[in-house]
Amino acid sequence: MTKNKIYIPVFLIILFLISYLRSPDIFNNGRFWGEDGVVYFQQAIKNSFFDNFFKIYTPTAGYYNLFPRIVALLSSNFNLEVAPMVNNYLCYITIFYIFCIILFNDSFLFKNNNKEKFIFCLLVLLCPTLVPEIWLNSVNAQIYLTISALFILYLK
Repeated sequence: MTKNKIYIPVFLIILFLISYLRSPDIFNNGRFWGEDGVVYFQQAIKNSFFDNFFKIYTPTAGYYNLFPRIVALLSSNFNLEVAPMVNNYLCYITIFYIFCIILFNDSFLFKNNNKEKFIFCLLVLLCPTLVPEIWLNSVNAQIYLTISALFILYLK
């Protein structure tokens, strides 16, 4: 049991380093991608916090985007130089959450084996079709929320 306590933080550090190496510019400088800046962040800046909170439930292009609106709402509280990085790191939290689900829980998908858990984490990080240029934005973070829901369904 002591080995598990040592390996898991090391796995998380390795996964973060791989994430960073995948696109260091996004982690260092941040950026808005597509609707993140043009639609959601712009609306969050123009309206008051109260108006933005209720715009969360307003459809954009015919569908509801709850997560991008919440991320824009939170990142709009920072100045314009820092807001894109806040946006990117909030989106990375969705991926980090999947790593925690895999590493800290037992699942029907894999044995309680550190090697398998680490491989599953690598698959989550590297296999989605999001190329490094677009993988940390709030619209595409919903894909990772779906993956986390899948892993939650298979928890013991």
